[in-house]
Amino acid sequence: MPENNGLSQSKPADKLRKEFAEFDRRSRRANAGSGKVFDARGVFFTSVAIVMFAVLVGLIVTQKPSRMEETPAWSPDAQRELANKLSETLPSMAVAAYQKYLDSADIPGAERAGVCYTVAKLAMSEGDYETALAFLYQAQVAGPDAALETEINTKMVSCLERLDRLIDAQNVLTETTSLGRPEKDVAKGEVILARIGNDVVTEGDLNREIQKMPPWSQRNFSEPEQKALFLKQYLAEHLLYKKALRMELDKDPEVVQQAQDYLRQSVVRKLLEDEVKSKVKITPEDVRLYYDANKGKFVEKAKARAAHILVKDETKAKKLIGKIESGEEFATLAREHSEDEKTKDKGGELAGWITEGGSVPGLGPNPEFVKAIFETEAGKTTGLLKDDSEFHVFKVIETKPQRQRPFDEVKKEAEYQYRAMKEGEEYRRMIEDILKAENVEMFENRLFTGSSKDKKVGT
Repeated sequence: MPENNGLSQSKPADKLRKEFAEFDRRSRRANAGSGKVFDARGVFFTSVAIVMFAVLVGLIVTQKPSRMEETPAWSPDAQRELANKLSETLPSMAVAAYQKYLDSADIPGAERAGVCYTVAKLAMSEGDYETALAFLYQAQVAGPDAALETEINTKMVSCLERLDRLIDAQNVLTETTSLGRPEKDVAKGEVILARIGNDVVTEGDLNREIQKMPPWSQRNFSEPEQKALFLKQYLAEHLLYKKALRMELDKDPEVVQQAQDYLRQSVVRKLLEDEVKSKVKITPEDVRLYYDANKGKFVEKAKARAAHILVKDETKAKKLIGKIESGEEFATLAREHSEDEKTKDKGGELAGWITEGGSVPGLGPNPEFVKAIFETEAGKTTGLLKDDSEFHVFKVIETKPQRQRPFDEVKKEAEYQYRAMKEGEEYRRMIEDILKAENVEMFENRLFTGSSKDKKVGT
């Protein structure tokens, strides 16, 4: 059907035209020769135009709502899609778009927590830590799973630290940091060495950490003082690691590359260890034969303990030598005249043993001093020795001659050395085998000569 716009060809329209013609005829006759600018006809046309304009406006107004009703509604899914797209390039606008999505959509708790966490990270990327913190609180209330809750807590601490709300950050950290075990899980009699939040570290926990070290390193932590130092380092390392994660340093490109390099090296090392150890078999007879063939590696060098007097004036040093030779007590002279503040109160005695060919405790490596000490009998003094602008005289307190360490004493050490030697041989053999198997060509000669003659490995 044709649209009814008020101007259709109907009978009322024909009647209107006839009335208009009659009105026009009469108006012309009544106003003939009057010279009026606004005659009746002009008024009539103006009135008709106004009426038609009013009808047109009415049609537009009455039709507009129906056209708007035909436009599809903006769905929550469309709002989320918009937010996702904005997050790629316009994080701040994405935050607002996500908020509209959260306000309009009916989302399950765990999913809502995930969305809020995403929005919080966007706000953090823009440096808006207050907004980020608000969304993290929403995520926390929404009921996240355990893994996400850990991430939320980490980000909350980071935001609070950036906002200088350190006490609040510490409270969250105390509630969420896990290092050892809950105190309720600690058995009766276990010694608690540290507490972080609701968790504790016991002496057993510390010993297990120490046992992860190589055997030679474990010996460095046998005394309580050494264990106390390790405990402090262990706790500090854990807390620093947590802080680094909050700062997202684990996503730093350099750190990621280093981690990948370390992982590759560790995997290769593990493969080689498994392969090599499975092929290297050692018997007690092998170890004994190795010891007999390498006794020089198991010799304990000569050792000595000594005391010294240090002065910076040569004349004074020579006078002290005279007093020592005349029988005055060395320790007394050291207390009275030595300028070495670390040893004078101990009669000049140096800490620890001096090994032949080694260095002098507190004075560092000095072959002349060491040679003079080992050329002097116990109870005797060396001559005057000069080091830079200082003068020394040493008294040898005790000596121990060089000795061959018996097999029973060094059995484990000998086994370790022999195993390392055989595993090294097997390792080198495996490297050569895999390079040949993969047909690898190396041109290492070019590193030295730049020669164009290529050398294949193993040829």
